[in-house]
Amino acid sequence: MQRSKARIKRRGISNIVAVIMLIIIAISSSLLIYTWMSGFVGKMPKRINPSTLTQAEVLVANVSMKGDHSYIYAYVENLGSLPIEVEGVYVINLLNSLKIVGGSLSRNITIQPKGVGLIKYGSLLINPPPPGTPIMVEVVLKSGFQASYSLAWPYYSSSTGKNITLEIYNTQDDPTPKPFQQMINVSISWIDASLAQDTIKENWTNIFFYNISNGKLLYSWLENYTSSYAIFWVKLKNGLQAKEKVKIGMFVAKSSVVSTYYPYTGISPTICYLGHYGKYDNGRYVFNYYQSWVNLTSLPPGWRMVSGTKHEFTPRYTKISSRWLSEAWYGIYIRSLGSSSPSSFMSRFPAVIEFYGNISNYFGITAAGLSKSSKFHKDKAAYIIYDKYGEIYIYNDDHAKNTHILDFNGNKVYSLVIINKSSVEVMLNYKQTFVEGGLSYVKPNYFIFGVSSIFFRSSIYLYWIRERAYPPNGIMPRVSLVT
Repeated sequence: MQRSKARIKRRGISNIVAVIMLIIIAISSSLLIYTWMSGFVGKMPKRINPSTLTQAEVLVANVSMKGDHSYIYAYVENLGSLPIEVEGVYVINLLNSLKIVGGSLSRNITIQPKGVGLIKYGSLLINPPPPGTPIMVEVVLKSGFQASYSLAWPYYSSSTGKNITLEIYNTQDDPTPKPFQQMINVSISWIDASLAQDTIKENWTNIFFYNISNGKLLYSWLENYTSSYAIFWVKLKNGLQAKEKVKIGMFVAKSSVVSTYYPYTGISPTICYLGHYGKYDNGRYVFNYYQSWVNLTSLPPGWRMVSGTKHEFTPRYTKISSRWLSEAWYGIYIRSLGSSSPSSFMSRFPAVIEFYGNISNYFGITAAGLSKSSKFHKDKAAYIIYDKYGEIYIYNDDHAKNTHILDFNGNKVYSLVIINKSSVEVMLNYKQTFVEGGLSYVKPNYFIFGVSSIFFRSSIYLYWIRERAYPPNGIMPRVSLVT
C-alpha cells in the first residue's frame, strides 16, 4: 500500500515538471517568433509615395578630381507630374558595392515636373579607387526613390596633368560610317608650357582620349610626331551624324601612359618605345582592318606568297622582293575573308586602304588570278597603284593611267581611296595627288603587294597596313579646342 502511494506521488511530480517545461518552451518559442518578426518588420523598406515611382532619371553624371578633392556632377530629370527634392548623391564602387564618396546636400534641390536639375557635391577624398574602376553615381530623393548612372572612375586629375576638351564637327550633310576613325592633329600650342616639355620628352606618348559623358577611355593610335605636332587616330564607335558636333576629352599627363592604358592607348610600330618597335601597337582595336609587319617570323594569317617571292622579316619591317631574274610578277596577297581582311571592302564602297612603306612596284585590289606558273598576271586589274621607275600609275582593266607623280622620297603613307566602282583617289601622306573616274569595274579577288623581277626598284618595305572608314564626301570632320 505504501509502495503504491509512493508511485502515485512520483507520477504527480512528473506531470507538474512536464507542464512547467511545456510552458517554458511555449514562452521561448513566442520570444523567438517575436524577435524574428521584429527584425523582418524593421528591415521593411520605407513606403514610397506612388506618385514618385520611376519619375526621376539621371541623364548624365561625371566625377572629377582636383588635388585631393572629388567632385560629383549629375543632371537629374523629373519625369513625373509633381516636384521632387534631391537630398543626397553618392558614388558606389560596383566591384564591392561600397561607398567611395558622397553624402547629403547642404540643401535639398527641388526639380519641377519635366525639368532638369544639376546636382553638385564636393568633398575631400584621400584614397580614390584605381582609374577605370566601374562606379555608379546614385542620386537619392527625399521620398526615398533612388536613380543611378554607371560610368568609370576618371583617369585624370589636375595633380597628374591637364584636361583639354575637343569638339569634333561633321561639316557634311551626310553621316560618317560606324565606327569611324577620326584623325586628330594635335598641336604643341594646345598644351600648356608646363607640360609641353614633358610631351616632347615622352614623344607624345603622354596623351589619351576619353568619352566626356562617362569617363571611359577611347581607343587611340599615335601614328607619327614632330616637335610641333602629332597625328592621332581616335575610334568613334558610333560615328557622327550629319552636321553633328561631339565633344571628347584629351588628357595630357606628366609622363607616358601608353603601357598603363594599353590597349586603349597605342603607338605605330614605326615608333620606338622603350627600345621596342610594335610592342604597344593597338591598331587592330582602332581600324577596321589592321596588320603590323614589324617583328614577324612568318606571314600573318590569311596572307599567301607567290612562288618565287623572297621575303625578309626584321624587327623594323618586312621586305618583299623577287627571287628570280626572269621576267615575272611576284608578291604576297590575301583573299576576301569578310571583315577580317582588307579585301573585305571589295564588296562595299567607299573605303580607304593605306599602308606605310615604299610600294615599288604595286599594290591594290585585283580580279587577276595566278598564272599556271603561280605568278601574278595583271589582266583585269581592278584598282592598282603602280610604281614604274618612280612614276605612279593607276592600272585598271589592263589600262595604265600615268598620274605624273614622281615617287623617289622613300617611305610614306600611301592611300588608295575607293570612292565608288568607277572612281579612285590616290593620296601620298594624306595629300590628294590624283583622282581618276570612268574606270571599269571588275569584281576583284585579291588584295596584293606585287613586285617585278625586271624593274630596277624591285623591293617593297612594309611597316603597317590598314583599312579605315571613308569620311563623308572625303572631308574629315573638323577638330577644335573648346575653351
